[in-house]
Amino acid sequence: MEFAKRSDAEKKESEKHMPKLYMGQLVVTVIANIFLATCITALSGINPYIVAASLWVGFVLTSQATATIWSQTKFAHVPAQIAIATSYQLVSMLVSTFLIVNL
Repeated sequence: MEFAKRSDAEKKESEKHMPKLYMGQLVVTVIANIFLATCITALSGINPYIVAASLWVGFVLTSQATATIWSQTKFAHVPAQIAIATSYQLVSMLVSTFLIVNL
């Protein structure tokens, strides 16, 4: 994301918004996990990890890839950014699935 190339003033300005961004991320994560739990429950005949992986491919991978492709990211960085962002989300969904199934 080239954050390191920003000036100190730009970095300080970005840092002011971090609490709001983290709160927004928390809300979105809770909503996503409620939806994941609902899908796992509704599709109880299917392995929950298959459900999570299918949701990841159908929604997360595709939307993240589209957002990255059409952002102002340098073309050379697009594959790496897609891989990093979507891999994190896959791990997050699988951990959430484990917690939903086992708690």
